[in-house]
Amino acid sequence: EKRARLLLDIIAAVRAATGPGFAVAVKLNSADFQKGGFAFEDSLQVARWLEEAGVDLIEISGGTYEQPRLLGVEGLEPAEEQAVAASTRAREAYFVDFALAMRESVKVPLMVTGGFRTRAAMEQALAEGVDLIGLGRPLCVQTDGPARLL
Repeated sequence: EKRARLLLDIIAAVRAATGPGFAVAVKLNSADFQKGGFAFEDSLQVARWLEEAGVDLIEISGGTYEQPRLLGVEGLEPAEEQAVAASTRAREAYFVDFALAMRESVKVPLMVTGGFRTRAAMEQALAEGVDLIGLGRPLCVQTDGPARLL
């Protein structure tokens, strides 16, 4: 609870300053994949507190720059490589499974960011129950990305 206090205080202050007509969203790590770090269970609890605090959207992301193992990138030891979920390697969207599990605990709209590259993957995530798709790096590389998706 102490880890979330600052975040919840900020949300309360933003709500007090702006009122209910102003959308408030939070980007939340699903897990940081560090030993003793922020686990998915922690993320679920924070999501519940965020919903109680009245946020309008939670964006699900995850990992750290120091621990890219969830992305299946180079530099993994063979034993660690097996720990990467097959669903993560097989799909573009890294955090859909986390969002779907979180959906069971909160009703606030959930946006998933991370790994999306094709319209088909985005449509699949939406069909599975994700509310919104977030794009970052793909649009930095392909500035005409939205037109290509249409």
